[in-house]
Amino acid sequence: MTPFGGPKVRRRLGFELLLVGLFIAMGAVAWDLSYVLGMPEPPGAHDDTEVMVHNAAATAVLVVGVLLSMVGARMFLLERPASRKATALFAASTLMFADGVLHFYVVSEHLAILPFAVFFVAAGVAQIGLGFGLLKPRPFVYLLSTVLTIGLIGLFVLSRTVTLPYAEGPEEYEALGLVSKALEVATIAALGVLLYRWRADAKAEAEAPPAA
Repeated sequence: MTPFGGPKVRRRLGFELLLVGLFIAMGAVAWDLSYVLGMPEPPGAHDDTEVMVHNAAATAVLVVGVLLSMVGARMFLLERPASRKATALFAASTLMFADGVLHFYVVSEHLAILPFAVFFVAAGVAQIGLGFGLLKPRPFVYLLSTVLTIGLIGLFVLSRTVTLPYAEGPEEYEALGLVSKALEVATIAALGVLLYRWRADAKAEAEAPPAA
């Protein structure tokens, strides 16, 4: 008997675990957002420790959710032995999920500038949607994911170089932003593998002799 009752059961359990992980991660995002919205103005001097504890707890829950999603995606995508395409799909999809959740997570830090908050929500929605799209090999999704990811990196660099509309000056480099860009660079690498395999397969099919 194969583990988890067979490939179909394994894939179903993996997809369910992926959904549970994303639900937990987005729960951490909602918790953080509700906490920020409920903070008194101006905050008291005693709030610093409380805020630090909350941020640590919310981040821990977020990480647990993302890790569960990664385990679920691995069960869903990676057979044994795993092909290079399946491995690249796993990497690209899980990186998109992680970066999308991270964009949701920083919304609470940008509530003072509504267009920025809306942008991060839109980016998170797009990335999580494309993450689900990458659970199956689809060249159009590869291309769309690559364009979006390159655009996010370019916008990040631009926002640190010039003053964007609604901003008071160039943004500063912060830890979460650098983590996000590291995830996006890794995403592009995984998508590059998928695009290369797609082009190679298309070329091989075009050069193959017609069946008798």
